[in-house]
Amino acid sequence: MLSVAELVHIPGLAAEGQYKVTNTAICTGSAGPYMQVTLADYSGTFQANARLQKNPWLTDLRTGSLIWAKTRPRQLNDQTVATLEGFQSLSKEDVINPAALIPHSDVPPVAHQALAQLVGYLGQLNRPESHAFMRALLLDPKVYQPLVTSPAGQHYHHAYQGGLLVHTVGCMRKTQALMHMVYGNSDSAMDLALLGGFVHDLGKIQTLGGARGATLCHRMRHELLTAAVIAGPLHDMARTWPYGADRLGELVDWLSLPNNERKRRLPHKLPELVHMADALDVMADRNVGNAPPQAAAAPAAHAKRNLI
Repeated sequence: MLSVAELVHIPGLAAEGQYKVTNTAICTGSAGPYMQVTLADYSGTFQANARLQKNPWLTDLRTGSLIWAKTRPRQLNDQTVATLEGFQSLSKEDVINPAALIPHSDVPPVAHQALAQLVGYLGQLNRPESHAFMRALLLDPKVYQPLVTSPAGQHYHHAYQGGLLVHTVGCMRKTQALMHMVYGNSDSAMDLALLGGFVHDLGKIQTLGGARGATLCHRMRHELLTAAVIAGPLHDMARTWPYGADRLGELVDWLSLPNNERKRRLPHKLPELVHMADALDVMADRNVGNAPPQAAAAPAAHAKRNLI
């Protein structure tokens, strides 16, 4: 399966990939009407065209659909365009990497690198339950949209649009490294390190994401809301991997405690490592002045800090 960015390397050859349909339009050309479809993934977008007369099935395509597509790409004026030779709708279980189907254009430029890193970390997951857990979260627009656009804080750390994704991926990276150094690198341990780093601040999609977040951030601690966000996927995980569900549940339970209660209740290894990774990533961000990565190259709207 090829990403959008990889299509530039195979002009004229058939390629297969999983993409999100972001737009469809019926156009008229010299050979008759054709469907123009915009396909996207984490690495970019491209136009794929097919004649309607020969491919009546094209009318089944809908904006927002997730599809497997067979295309024949080429370069035109430094842009990738392609002939669409076939497609098939994807069920949730068919999706290989849900982060890869987050459109590049939905993410602030300062978080593009973090999104690519998230795709890589999901590719390292070993257990099918871990993949199912991440699919359930990242294929839900109510989760992934605020995750990739929200700040991680109002002014303390990663306080810019896209900062929550940058901080989340940073915490995943540091939790994985700490898990490897302290407890080894068994498949289950490494999966839990990545999942734990991913969910530790997920409640912020409700306290800092969108208009509702502006109200909730002053009334509820995000740690309490994380449990509600992951409750369904965690319940599903418990059916076939109760150990993993229990460890993630312990993590969220311990993080939801007030600081004075945390000190009296020693955490298990996963909460301890995630807490350390979180603190390290916050310190790293504060050390560079709480500015977005590559701020100079980013549009002003994304480089501006959120100082509410």
